[in-house]
Amino acid sequence: GKSIEKEAEKEAEKEKKAEGKEEVKELQQSLMNIVTEATEAKTQMQRHMADRQAMQAGKASSLEAALHLAQETLHEKEDELNAHLDELVVTKVELAEQMGKYEEKKHEALRLKSKLASTVARYTKLEAMYAAAQNNQNSK
Repeated sequence: GKSIEKEAEKEAEKEKKAEGKEEVKELQQSLMNIVTEATEAKTQMQRHMADRQAMQAGKASSLEAALHLAQETLHEKEDELNAHLDELVVTKVELAEQMGKYEEKKHEALRLKSKLASTVARYTKLEAMYAAAQNNQNSK
């Protein structure tokens, strides 16, 4: 009787150990699955972050390029504006010189007109004197 009981106890203990080993194997497998899933999730997250950083770096690079282009364009426009301003200053100086020459010519023309008027007046006076002298001679 006792040996059958002992045998049964041993058998029950073996079964418990086998069940325990099976449960440990299942837990180890679950743990491995969890570790694998966590590793995959971490890898995906790292890829996502790397992609996002690359995308942001690309955007930043595009923005920098656009800013650089805008600055170059601004400098070109400033240079063009300065060239136009220089031309305007030169034109104004030339215009002032021309106005000065015009004023000189106008003054000269007025002087000549005045001289001509006095010459015409003298001629008219001389003509009148000559006519009077002719009349005097004709009446004698």
